[in-house]
Amino acid sequence: MSPRFLTEVLIGIAVPSKRTGVSIKVLEASFELSLLIAKAKKSHTVGETLIKPSLLKAADIVLGSESCNLSLNEYCTDVTESPSGFHLSGVKSLVGEGDIKQKLSQISLSDNTVKRRIDDMAEDIKNQVVEAVKASTFFAIQLDESTDVAQCWQLIVFVRYIQNETIKDELLFSKELTTTSKASDIMTAISEFFKRHELSWTKLIGVCTDGAPAMLGSRSGFVQKPWVQVVFAYLSDVFDSMNSLNLKLQGGDSNIIYHRDAITAYIEKLQLWKRKILACNYSCFPKLFLIIEEVRFKEVLDETDTTNKISNHLQQLTEEFQRYFPNSCDNNIYRLATDPLHVDIDALPDMFQEQALEIKNDSAAKYDFEKMDKALFWVKYLKVYPSIAEEALKLFLPFSSTYLCEKAFSTVVVIKTKYRSKLDIASDLRCALSSIEPRIGKLVKNMQAHPSH
Repeated sequence: MSPRFLTEVLIGIAVPSKRTGVSIKVLEASFELSLLIAKAKKSHTVGETLIKPSLLKAADIVLGSESCNLSLNEYCTDVTESPSGFHLSGVKSLVGEGDIKQKLSQISLSDNTVKRRIDDMAEDIKNQVVEAVKASTFFAIQLDESTDVAQCWQLIVFVRYIQNETIKDELLFSKELTTTSKASDIMTAISEFFKRHELSWTKLIGVCTDGAPAMLGSRSGFVQKPWVQVVFAYLSDVFDSMNSLNLKLQGGDSNIIYHRDAITAYIEKLQLWKRKILACNYSCFPKLFLIIEEVRFKEVLDETDTTNKISNHLQQLTEEFQRYFPNSCDNNIYRLATDPLHVDIDALPDMFQEQALEIKNDSAAKYDFEKMDKALFWVKYLKVYPSIAEEALKLFLPFSSTYLCEKAFSTVVVIKTKYRSKLDIASDLRCALSSIEPRIGKLVKNMQAHPSH
């Protein structure tokens, strides 16, 4: 809150709301403090049990008990801040009396009030998200489900859309599934949200879900007791490489293009390692290499059998990656999206050739492509070269992992504890996760007459 805002709240110079009889600034403070509670993922009762008593106690200590009970026949119109603190100036007369402590006590932070404020702000944020998604050329979603502390299935859906020449990720909605977590139930929940908010299915260009099978499972048949140390060393190296790949695939701003490049490189590494192993070259697996080099292992190890087992497993791993991450992207469109300045025009579909030729010879586009993020480059040129930009963005916009959903479930764990197991977390979750600010001024203006609030 700004110094001027705080001063107006303290001395009550803001005009009272005709509907509530409470200062508009006091109402705004109630909303702002409720938003802080939601952002901190705290219980709604903390407003009345901690925050409000703290404000009143601070007023007593900082302003002095006498100052808190003074009749205010004058007030300050300006507040300036310096290293030594805040300074009040521009004193004018005011008809009536005010009580600083009384004004602070008017800030309603009861459990029910905080809940209502959070619900109102969450609804406003949701409306802003829905409006932006509707205005976007197209959008993509990621979704995941998990159980909370009350063993209820929670569905979380994030959306990625275009707004003001940038790409944004926001929580679309969260919902407690009252039946099961089957695909049909999830589809029903999403369909109902789309229908209720009039979102177009034709604009949805990507859906990302979780559910990867184990990469190293019972089918590998690799572990055999005589070679336990060799096997453990090899698997340790493999898992180290997978952990490295996993780190590259994490992050909320990742996309299909980035993941495709990382996974393609990893699959080619698997084939490189297979060729090296068949040539009895273990240098690609440091821990395995140390084991193999020990004399006691050389004496008992059947090298041919070992290399065959490892190479077979690497081939199985390659096939598993290719099955789970099929290359469904047209290579020519991929080249157009990632390097439009050097794409083979004749290899592109007829509908894209002329615009591709134009952008290839656009000096401004050449400059921007070298300087800008590739996805944002295509967003910028969406109106200039709509056909090829839309095709490129269909690769950049969709989510490539459920990272945001998984991160959101960590917030669910904090919000819904065993002491708050019956809480409907949808509004708290939206306020906690959203980067969009609720339009508090609009909410205060539209409030109905509830003097006790």
